[in-house]
Amino acid sequence: MNAGTEKQLSCRASGAKPQAKIVWYHGNNKILDQEYSKQITNGHREGTWDTVNTLKFKATSDDDSTRIRCVVEHPALKNKVMEKEIALTVFYPPGEPRIVGDTYQAFRQGDMINTTCISSGGNPPPYVSWFKDNIQLQYPHSKLENGSTVSHLYIRADQSLLTDVYNCKAWNKETSIALPSKNVKFNVTFSGDRVHIKGPDSGQIGSELTLQCSSEESNPPSVIKWTVDGIERHGTQEEVAVSEGGWRTTSVIKLRVDVNLSQMKVKCSAVNNLFKDVIQETKIIRILRPPEAPSISGLPSISLREGDNLTLSCISRHGSPLPMLKWFKQGEFIPSQTYSMVEDSHSIAKLFIVVSRTDNDMEYSCQASNEAHFPTVSQKTNFSVYFEPVDARLYLSMLSTAEGGPEVAHSTTGDRVQLNCQSRNSNPPAKITWFKNGKEVRGGAIDVKPGKYGGVKMSQVFKINEGNPITSEDNGSKFSCTASNPAINGNNVTKQYTLNVRYPPEFSFSSPGNYSVIEGDDITMSMEAKGNPAVRRFTWYAGVQPNQPLLMEQLPDRFKIRGPSMEIRKTARKDAGLYIFGAENDIGEKNKEIYLNVLYHPTIINLTSQIIVDEGEKAIFNCIVDANPISKESVSWGVVGARRINLNESAVFTYDGNMTFTMTIPIVKKSDRGKFFCRADNRLQSAQPDQQQTVLKVNFKPEIRKFPRYAKFAQNLMHQINLECIAYGYPNVSIFWKKTGDLNAERYVFDNRGVTKQLDYGTWKSTLTIESVLNSDYTVYKCVARNTLGLDSHNISLTSPNIPDPPLNLVVTSKDYKTVRLKWEPGFDGGFQQHFETRIKEVKTGKVTIQRSEHSQVDRDSEFVFQDII
Repeated sequence: MNAGTEKQLSCRASGAKPQAKIVWYHGNNKILDQEYSKQITNGHREGTWDTVNTLKFKATSDDDSTRIRCVVEHPALKNKVMEKEIALTVFYPPGEPRIVGDTYQAFRQGDMINTTCISSGGNPPPYVSWFKDNIQLQYPHSKLENGSTVSHLYIRADQSLLTDVYNCKAWNKETSIALPSKNVKFNVTFSGDRVHIKGPDSGQIGSELTLQCSSEESNPPSVIKWTVDGIERHGTQEEVAVSEGGWRTTSVIKLRVDVNLSQMKVKCSAVNNLFKDVIQETKIIRILRPPEAPSISGLPSISLREGDNLTLSCISRHGSPLPMLKWFKQGEFIPSQTYSMVEDSHSIAKLFIVVSRTDNDMEYSCQASNEAHFPTVSQKTNFSVYFEPVDARLYLSMLSTAEGGPEVAHSTTGDRVQLNCQSRNSNPPAKITWFKNGKEVRGGAIDVKPGKYGGVKMSQVFKINEGNPITSEDNGSKFSCTASNPAINGNNVTKQYTLNVRYPPEFSFSSPGNYSVIEGDDITMSMEAKGNPAVRRFTWYAGVQPNQPLLMEQLPDRFKIRGPSMEIRKTARKDAGLYIFGAENDIGEKNKEIYLNVLYHPTIINLTSQIIVDEGEKAIFNCIVDANPISKESVSWGVVGARRINLNESAVFTYDGNMTFTMTIPIVKKSDRGKFFCRADNRLQSAQPDQQQTVLKVNFKPEIRKFPRYAKFAQNLMHQINLECIAYGYPNVSIFWKKTGDLNAERYVFDNRGVTKQLDYGTWKSTLTIESVLNSDYTVYKCVARNTLGLDSHNISLTSPNIPDPPLNLVVTSKDYKTVRLKWEPGFDGGFQQHFETRIKEVKTGKVTIQRSEHSQVDRDSEFVFQDII
């Protein structure tokens, strides 16, 4: 409830007999000063009463957080207490805020000011905030244990506080407006940082000077004091309040220049009793005097070269103020100069010059002036400059004089021409040097003319080919002339000229006159023809029709002509032959003959199919080959298969120079029988050799292969065995089988008509198969080979499996420093796969090593085994 308002509180006691009494308490005190009323009615039970007591309570701010009780008094309760209570919350405004602390003291600028605003009471607790010039500041507030609310102001003393007004305000929901405190202002003392002197910087003797000195703002006001050359002088004092707070003091003093010195030293000081530091400023007033005439130094003892650095110094002594020095060239002011003074001594102006040709014998002057008080004085000088030519001109003319004739843009073979080199201005005269294609050459006549800035212009001619007619070889020749100054090791001027000679087309030595291509490949025949002006038309002709140009629409699609190139795709041998290439420009036309050679891989057109001869007769094989290129190395002959025949010893090879290659075996031996090949390969890129085979058949009576390992076979009983008999001979050989006993049993399978299997030309085989070996089959079998020229026979034994027979006929066939070749003849294998062991004993150490090989590694048609021992 709000303070000052009234509320009715009712307390009811029901069903009492006799009537109950109700008493009101505020805390522990009976309420006697408040109005209340009582009402008694019958209770629910007969003979009982209900009592209601109503209290009218008016609250004050002191009643906040207190309690009110209604207590029932009745005889039946005896020592028991019957009561009810309520807690009071009273809302009321805060007390008027007040500022505590010494706000009237003087604060030194930079100090921290700590001031507190406090407001007592208030429910709910009030907001307390600081304001500066009615603008709320963001400082927190807090509630104390005694119920007061405070806010602390922390600020640093500053000049601006002199004009700022601070107060604090308190409010809660019970206040219609915020309650303000009294306004406070803070007294901040400070001293200014500077003083400022105004007045002339110079004066002549006898003149009066007025100076003014002003201090910056201070609190309290400063006092201004003057000293002139260390002697105290008195001036006026004026103090003025400023809007920002504080005071500004101004003093004026008048001085008469009556001393014969170069300057006056005036000092102004601001003194403040609250501060120890004295703030002061000094002003130097120059006493004006005229300058002395300047002197110039830095002139060179020798002539300068363009690009040299030159520093000229101009010095003028005395004068007050020291004079301003200025450099001039030919009467025009030079901005790029430096000026400095040495106090009480002299002025100096330095001129830094990068010497150029425009400085040659030019007048430089230095002027000294002491403002507008005294006349200007000056000094003059000049110097010589060597300079090189900045440019040159190089052009072509017909043969003429040293001055050169009219320029021509180009020339034609047969002309007589010269180059003219004209050098621009230089001092001393330029030297002209000529170069042709990078090598120095001697020039011709020279012409000399005067130039600017006291320089000289030079001209010189160079007669090309010493005045003889020019040729196409001169086209593109690079000439240059270099103009240099012999007195200066500086940058030279070089002009270049490339000679442009007009001439009819000429063919490059790099353009081939012959082309070769493999048939089926593509080829591009490119010619390089140059002329000046450039070749404008290229023409191709066939050699068979030299006056009829080859036109694209008349050629097969395989032909493509593009200017100086003719492309032929998938060339054929018919494309070979003579072609003519023509090139034409505005000067004329030239032709070049080109031969196209189409190369193709070899093809064997015909090879002798077979030859049948007797031993001792001659055998001639012809191999006809078509190829390009073709030579005696294009064909090679060889043996087909593993036959060991040295054809280089047993045959003669010839070539007729055209297409026929011949192999002749003058004396045929039976070992020569079999297949031979003719191989044609002309070793073109992506070689495609051709090869065909022929046969040499030699007539001789049969010869059965009688190797020891094939003279005996072994097999277990009841197993199958194949006995082979191989014979050599021609014509056809028949082989028959015989044995002691009957060969007609079904277990024996062979051709009893003697029909054989032909293994190759002159080799025949017959097989006797015993399907199930019996003891009676362990015996000797004979095979008989027969043809029209004779017969041969061989015994073959069949036995049960056993140990192998030892090798036969072991010999050393060859040896060198690290290898020994052995040769032996394998024997009967005992019916199993046999192995061979070679034992090698090292002589020095006695060490024995074993090398092993298997029977399966032995060629079945070879009689001997060879082994290399390393």
